[in-house]
Amino acid sequence: MKSSKILIVVVLIVMGWIFGFYLMNKKVENALGLNDDFFISVAQTYYNDSFSGIVSKKFIDWDNHGYKKIVLVNQSKTREVRLDYEWIGLFKFIEVGDSISKEKNNLDMRLRRKELDTIIRLNFSGIKNSWDYIDFLYELDSIYDK
Repeated sequence: MKSSKILIVVVLIVMGWIFGFYLMNKKVENALGLNDDFFISVAQTYYNDSFSGIVSKKFIDWDNHGYKKIVLVNQSKTREVRLDYEWIGLFKFIEVGDSISKEKNNLDMRLRRKELDTIIRLNFSGIKNSWDYIDFLYELDSIYDK
């Protein structure tokens, strides 16, 4: 009898920890903006943006939340582009000297280097699993295709 009470208490404690961890995780996600509205906002912002140039620098901006950034130089203009929202491999994949361009109303970014010319589809999987939002990304593309 005593051991069954102990078992029930242990199960309740473990369930409490699991539930507490779940709630804390949701609070952290919302505090960091990792929710649907944030994803949609980022996707629309990048979709409507354009940029192009040669990567002159890659860095992690430790003074500004550790954002992963590249600096693009195009003629006399320079521009920083944040890559936090994409899969982490993209920041590692991009090299100084690469040519990068992204047109407005598009989710495709073109990357060129010596013997490489490829299109990278932005999917913002650094925010949340992009598969959760694949329908939204297709819808975003179709809105502007008309």
